[in-house]
Amino acid sequence: MILGIDCSNGLNLIFFDRQKIYYNYKNYKIINTSEILITKIENSLKKIKKNYNDLSKIIIINGPGSFTGIRCSITFAKMMRISLSIPIYGYTKFELANFFLKPELKNKNIKKRIFLHYQGEEFFHSCYRMNKCISKPEIFNLSEYNLNNYKNDMLISDNKLFFDYLKNEKNTQNPEMFSIFKYKLENILDLNKQYFQKKYIPQPIYVKNLF
Repeated sequence: MILGIDCSNGLNLIFFDRQKIYYNYKNYKIINTSEILITKIENSLKKIKKNYNDLSKIIIINGPGSFTGIRCSITFAKMMRISLSIPIYGYTKFELANFFLKPELKNKNIKKRIFLHYQGEEFFHSCYRMNKCISKPEIFNLSEYNLNNYKNDMLISDNKLFFDYLKNEKNTQNPEMFSIFKYKLENILDLNKQYFQKKYIPQPIYVKNLF
């Protein structure tokens, strides 16, 4: 059984294997993740009548989002890696968006600019070409940038506000180059097997102008 953990915004847990989802817990209002993460995981295991020994791997969402929450989830995963001798993996929300929207592009040279909502008019931004990230994550304020500079790129966001802004600003972007990514932790169920070939210890991603 695989455990997925996302503490980038509140707390989201999912217990699954290739056949079924055993349990999914979501609470986006939690702010004291470090105090309750282990308790929530253990209570969830009890609900499905499982224990730590039933875990075969752990997947962490390592950003962008709450740095404290992400560090907490990674610390827990490292503990389980040592005590249970199981692999742990880390993926960013940017990687998930890039992975699931891959089939939409025929031109492999087109850049995919991914904008994930942070707060107000601020978005986390990163850029991909094919499977490669070609820019460091940063905070992007809609009111401070001219998005027409990206009219040859595919623009991807998880928030309707982003596309409403483009419309209001009379952006000249081709609408066919817009794409909405509806992030859910359940997305990790569909990751290609190639994403599980490399075992490594995940680290939180750093957003260069977040603080």
